[in-house]
Amino acid sequence: MIGLPAPGMECDEYPFASTLEGGFNSSIEAVNEAEHRLQANLHSIFYRDANFARVRWFAVVVTWL
Repeated sequence: MIGLPAPGMECDEYPFASTLEGGFNSSIEAVNEAEHRLQANLHSIFYRDANFARVRWFAVVVTWL
């Protein structure tokens, strides 16, 4: 993605910026702002419930719904 996202959109990245693999080589796309914020909240809940202070790795499985 080049430039800023359109109004009502936000940048999202994969792998997640909150992971070791995220960041420099991430794929970035514009996504719906409300959905992006909901997903960020779900990530926070997942990290909290999985007790990530003790977890060293996890796998991401992509499925189509």
